[in-house]
Amino acid sequence: MSPNEFRRKLIAILSADAKGYSRLMGEDEEATVRTITAHREVITIVIRKFRGRVVDSPGDNILAEFASVVDAVQGAVEIQEVIRAKNAELPENRRMEFRIGINLGDVIQEGDRIYGDGVNIAARLESLAEAGGICISGSAYEQIENKLALGYEYIGKHTVKNIVKPIRVYKVPIRTETVDKVIGEKRAEHRHRQRVGFAAVIALLVVVGGLVLWKFSQHKASIPMKVEKPISSSLKEQQFSQHKASIPMKVEKPISSSLKEQQFSQHKASIPLEGSSEPQLLDKPAIAMSGESKAGVVVLHGNGHPTKHIEGLVYKLKSSKFLISHPEMPWSENRHYDAPVDDAVKQTNRALDELKERGAKKFFLVGHGKGGVFALYYASKYPVDGLIAIAPGGNVGGKKFREKLQGSVEKAKKMISSSEGNQKTTLQDLEGSRGVTNIQAPPAAYFTWFDPDGAMNSKKSAQRINANVPILWIVPRDDYEGLKKVNIQMFDLFPANAKTRFYEPSADHKKAPYEAANEIIKWVSEISNY
Repeated sequence: MSPNEFRRKLIAILSADAKGYSRLMGEDEEATVRTITAHREVITIVIRKFRGRVVDSPGDNILAEFASVVDAVQGAVEIQEVIRAKNAELPENRRMEFRIGINLGDVIQEGDRIYGDGVNIAARLESLAEAGGICISGSAYEQIENKLALGYEYIGKHTVKNIVKPIRVYKVPIRTETVDKVIGEKRAEHRHRQRVGFAAVIALLVVVGGLVLWKFSQHKASIPMKVEKPISSSLKEQQFSQHKASIPMKVEKPISSSLKEQQFSQHKASIPLEGSSEPQLLDKPAIAMSGESKAGVVVLHGNGHPTKHIEGLVYKLKSSKFLISHPEMPWSENRHYDAPVDDAVKQTNRALDELKERGAKKFFLVGHGKGGVFALYYASKYPVDGLIAIAPGGNVGGKKFREKLQGSVEKAKKMISSSEGNQKTTLQDLEGSRGVTNIQAPPAAYFTWFDPDGAMNSKKSAQRINANVPILWIVPRDDYEGLKKVNIQMFDLFPANAKTRFYEPSADHKKAPYEAANEIIKWVSEISNY
């Protein structure tokens, strides 16, 4: 291969491996494979969240690249926090801890693979890290020194295998006690000067100190002494009360009907909703579930892949001790509306019954995209304790669906009237990012999903829903413009409920479930513990 066929680039490289992997495999191969698979899935999710790409993951190793060192380090910290949480659920002798190394370096890219010293240095840094720890190179540290609120510990220059020059190495403690500090770093250019002058400084201090003490002893009696009294408990409380009174307090209030309208008006004016915040995924939940109140959550995927866009949300819900079911529904890319709406209702009922058998006390539906429209329909007809709709899409009563799919719907109606309703044929679906696509589906089942006045007419479901059902209506800021506009208008149709919320995460349509996870956990916890 000629040099012209290579492509060079400067990137942040993350290398991770599982410490003690061979021992774990020797003790129980099947359990180890299950653990490494689960951990690898979570690590991959975090890498994607921070805009990274998994280059390779052989055995217990993971190699990833990032365009930004900031993203790489933030991702590494979150990986270690998540793995620590997952390990807490395992017996101590079965826990799998990862070491992570990060380097900023020039690499050669060939296809999807990367090569070069930049990669090798990241791997050597990984071997210097402790289990559950992170080591970064000097080149990486220089990019994040003043950008992240993290602690760094300089552990010196290290000579590593197959790398000519020693590399400066920094540890990134996960603890917060060392935030904004660099521990142990000494500039090499000052060390010699410091050592030479140290003895002279000590000697001078001894002489000067002796003279000062002698003079002080001569005049001690004539110097008035100021005695500092220790602050009494009552005085401390008084000072704290005065300090506390000067701190502006943010008071959270239940959202009344009028406040709900006020929030919505603010949104339409493009003003961020009061109290909204950017979700930090895979952080600890804001509110933990109590031991007595268990929430059961059925997560309904969007159009297409049954798990791809909801897997991060499902993981976070499980980590927060919610009981979860996420069935593959008839609108998935594997099923193409092979069953009617009534069958989807029965499937949802079975999922809820399963959660009840597992101990759930309250029941919630979470739907993304088309799953959100179906969840709205279900909640408008059957009892649930809460509805969460994330970027709901697929409202067949909308103008676009009526225009684009009218011919396909008419074809299905004709085949049903001709007793050909169960015979698969080519019909059409409409999805935001792909537009109109051809699918093979039975007309009878298809019609129940695409009848403009049927179950998937969001407006009718919204008007029918009971006022006692609280709703978390999630409209991502970067969603498809047409869909975003429709969903903003849809929120105004819901009956007033003090616990209904409008939430606007900073995300696009596909990333919305992941980015809204913290808000969902908080809201479900509040409703469950109400």
